[in-house]
Amino acid sequence: MNNSSESSLRVALLLGFFTAVLSHRKPVMDLNLLIFLSFWIYLFLNAFFFGNAQMMRRLAVILIFVYVSAIALKDFCFCRKWISIVTAAIAFCALFSIVSHMVFGELTLSYRLAAISGSGFENFAEFHNSVDAGTYYAPALAFAIWLALTEKKRIAIVGWALCAFIIAVFLYFTYARTAWLACMAFVVILFMFAATPRVRNSVFWIMGIAILLAMIFVSDVILYELTERGLTFRDEIWSNVISRLPGHWMFGYGAGADTGPFSIGNENQIVWHVHNLYLQILYQFGLSGLILMLIASTACLVKLFRLRSNALASLWLAILSGGLLSMFFAMNNFVGSPNRIWIYFWLPVAGCLALAENGIIPTRSSPAVCSICRK
Repeated sequence: MNNSSESSLRVALLLGFFTAVLSHRKPVMDLNLLIFLSFWIYLFLNAFFFGNAQMMRRLAVILIFVYVSAIALKDFCFCRKWISIVTAAIAFCALFSIVSHMVFGELTLSYRLAAISGSGFENFAEFHNSVDAGTYYAPALAFAIWLALTEKKRIAIVGWALCAFIIAVFLYFTYARTAWLACMAFVVILFMFAATPRVRNSVFWIMGIAILLAMIFVSDVILYELTERGLTFRDEIWSNVISRLPGHWMFGYGAGADTGPFSIGNENQIVWHVHNLYLQILYQFGLSGLILMLIASTACLVKLFRLRSNALASLWLAILSGGLLSMFFAMNNFVGSPNRIWIYFWLPVAGCLALAENGIIPTRSSPAVCSICRK
């Protein structure tokens, strides 16, 4: 995302904020909001006392993003339309990328011989590397599956299922294990809580058979991933970070503190971030920040699980769960300009804050899902 798009997003958020204030709209007032605000205040105070004005500005933008999103996501019709547009656009980009690589002879079925990192065209659906591509596209798979599971018209179900298939193929060819891990969480949670019992049983049988066949026919690939590739030197980075923490355990080195570079492997390859968001939070904000982050995450997970019959709660539960898993092995810049963390953490947190414990709970079979957005 360039400076122009970042500025446009800030302007849009400010307009949304003023609109919400003038219309007297606000997020759901509950314990989760109090926990989130406590967490945010700690992050802001950390940035203030360590004198990092840039982090303070970014935290202000994040707060406005969560506030505006928590209000906008109360509207089920808006959510579904927004998710539909985003999913269709990403499915198109995924299909375009796959076809362009096929046309240029850059797509091979040989395992890990080549990995897709974008469309092959500069400034269009291009990413720094295949892991970035995979982790940015992964939430769209959750969106597509959710849309298919909460749809009633057969033609629309087929369309969203096709989008999910296209995105899944793209994700496979990125060979981004972090994205795969997130997607497994998405699939399991969505089919557990958003699917009908008949669909859920059918899918889990299919998944069980697929896992069995994978163990039989591609066991060498699975062993390669678990043994030879392993953590791909992440354990060296994590050990290096932990060795720097004595004396800074409680409050860290301060918001925005640089954690790199790190030299890894026999060839002394240089990497610049921790490849573990929890460790980055610990490094920058200390145990205080990490514990508050885990409390806020757990509170959201608990609330979303309680409301799992709510169509939107099941989606935010899937996104947040997959995000928290993937944060163990990737992600960086917990407090930064718009990035993956906004999708995997701040957005589902906002979705959680938008849901009322005693409000109307639309389910897959209720009119709120089946007809309200088609009027």
